[in-house]
Amino acid sequence: MLPLTRVSPESTTILNGIGEVRSATELDDLPVLEGASERTCEVFDVSEVGDIAVVLCHFNPEAYRAPIRNLRIVLAWLARERVPTYAVELRCGASLAHHPVLPEGHDRVVQLTSHSVLFRKENLWNIGAAVLPSRYRYVLCLDADTLLLSGGWLDRLKRALAVSPVVHPFATARWTDSSRRLYRESISCGYRSASGYPGPSQEMQCASGLAIAVRRDFWTETAGFYNCPIGGGSVLMTSAAAGLPNRLEKTMRRVSMPLWEDFDRWAASVRSWCRGKLGFIDGNATHLWHGSRAKRQYWSRFDRIAGFDPRTDVTHVGRFGLLEWSPSAFVEKSAMIRNVAEYFGTRDEDELYHAS
Repeated sequence: MLPLTRVSPESTTILNGIGEVRSATELDDLPVLEGASERTCEVFDVSEVGDIAVVLCHFNPEAYRAPIRNLRIVLAWLARERVPTYAVELRCGASLAHHPVLPEGHDRVVQLTSHSVLFRKENLWNIGAAVLPSRYRYVLCLDADTLLLSGGWLDRLKRALAVSPVVHPFATARWTDSSRRLYRESISCGYRSASGYPGPSQEMQCASGLAIAVRRDFWTETAGFYNCPIGGGSVLMTSAAAGLPNRLEKTMRRVSMPLWEDFDRWAASVRSWCRGKLGFIDGNATHLWHGSRAKRQYWSRFDRIAGFDPRTDVTHVGRFGLLEWSPSAFVEKSAMIRNVAEYFGTRDEDELYHAS
């Protein structure tokens, strides 16, 4: 078994791949990024060098403050790391009443608006990847609340992508509270898949999200990331890449057979592309607080889209292929659309939490 990178072995217990911190732990590697709000644009002027770029997105239907603060910290960190970065900002819901957070009129930033409210991170990642210059062979799709703070991570990631078509750019995920103190950690799905770590029976209990890196041909050999309107795309991707999509069958069939069948076809294309090679690199991914995990309702939220049919209820519109609710869904499934929009309000992302 490969060694597991830990933040603080003295204060953390790892059981079956997941750990709760006995007492809140100060993180001495979180960067102090002074003036982050003033440096939002700087990263988009980093020289286009190398063959790997970051793609991230920002959509905030409830106009919460915490995701905006986290986005600015991540952008300032990427500017410090000198990593070429492209971004997509989507304003919908309450954020339509606000000015964009990211630059307007910049060739590395796509600005979009919509009157549909649904989870679209994977769709926005696909849009961001589509506008990348051809020089980039590898793409790191990064959540706008996540920092990769282990030294040399970028070079190690490129080496890993030469071996595995899809890579988790961390072995350990760390979650911080609103005071930026560690309160939870977990191994990544990539670590578990590659190392045979004797963790839980279901890989979904490992950290599937935060960041994922892929070779550029992911978008030519498959349809890109699978976007579910209530979220959960990171679990869908890691399960498909690891060749284990059937572990999601019960949940997706509970929503609808069309959803399961559509996902299963997509997962087969991912499986054929990467042949079960889900890799990882040693190091940590640090998640910045914006609301509790419990309020994400990771599995119960799927009940909000009961009866969802991806063939008829959503459609891609405009030159970028933005995912929207279809006209027929607005007529026939207004309750589902309302349930999805209300989900974002229940997340309460500005809630404070100070781990003890």
